[in-house]
Amino acid sequence: MSALDTLLKVLNLDGVQSPQQVKKPKAPKKARAERPRRSRRQAPTAADAGSLWEAAGEEVSRQRATDETPWHTERETGSRWYWTALRIGLLAVLAVFVFAGVRSVFVPPEAEVAPVTIDPRALFPDAEGAATAERFTESYLTWDEDNAGARSAALALDVAQLDNDGRFGWDGSGKQTAADARVMSMAIVDEKTATATVSARITTAVGEDETTTTWVALDVPLAVSGDRVIVTGQPAFVAVPAPVQPQTQASSTTTDSAITSATRDYVDSFFTAYGRDDDVSAMTAPDSDISGLGGVMQLEEVVDWTVYDSKGDTRDARAVVSWLGPGDTLVRQTYSLTLTEVSGGSGSRWQISEIN
Repeated sequence: MSALDTLLKVLNLDGVQSPQQVKKPKAPKKARAERPRRSRRQAPTAADAGSLWEAAGEEVSRQRATDETPWHTERETGSRWYWTALRIGLLAVLAVFVFAGVRSVFVPPEAEVAPVTIDPRALFPDAEGAATAERFTESYLTWDEDNAGARSAALALDVAQLDNDGRFGWDGSGKQTAADARVMSMAIVDEKTATATVSARITTAVGEDETTTTWVALDVPLAVSGDRVIVTGQPAFVAVPAPVQPQTQASSTTTDSAITSATRDYVDSFFTAYGRDDDVSAMTAPDSDISGLGGVMQLEEVVDWTVYDSKGDTRDARAVVSWLGPGDTLVRQTYSLTLTEVSGGSGSRWQISEIN
């Protein structure tokens, strides 16, 4: 039995014949001449015997052909349950695939979202912590032996439990004032704990009419308590962090002498307008976002102007400017600039597109 025959039988189409099973039509039987009836008592003649012999031979041939026909099938009653079960299984699988296809159209599968991992330190309220640390630092570094209670009351705003006398480490003598407290760094441990490094300017009385001023820094321990940040213990003096010079330099150290010379008058005009006006868009490259000082400073002179060599339509530049401030005070500052080549009309020009 071929694969096609098996499939037809599984789908209950075994009554359909495959192309190989199509039987060739039989040739029509030759009509036999009707023989005259004979009487029972009449003995068969030789002609009748020959006819009977011929008819018997044809019947045997037909029976043999029927028995040997390759497409003759015999349905076994005992195997019907097998084919029925197989058909039901195939229909069930087909139904599952159809249901899954329809469901994917109307109810698309949800995309898997990767879990987001949040650093606990990012949950610490650093703004509130900075405000607490700065206020506490000024309270902690300010004292007056003639009014000790003022310091204790100020510390109570940020410290949950003071020591017995409320002095929080102060011996009760002397006079000092702290101001300009600023958080310089915040070391966050987790979502509830951190240490703030705070700098402050202190003025200490060293005599009846003499004072000294200096900058100090404190490490202040902080913790989240309820809906606010508090100081959890004694602070500690630490060194004031030294400033670090940023590594900012032009992409090239070679001077472009031609552009430097060609733009010298332009940069003088730009800084004159930069100190005098609010709007300097007429002096800058298109689409630049530069605002002037609005008369706060007046240009004294551009002390030094350098444009660095590069390729393309932009150049790095450096300007040393002397400003005349209120009270006729001269202040010298250094600027890093970017020049952009702007084309228009029959030529092009270099204009400032960024200033820092």
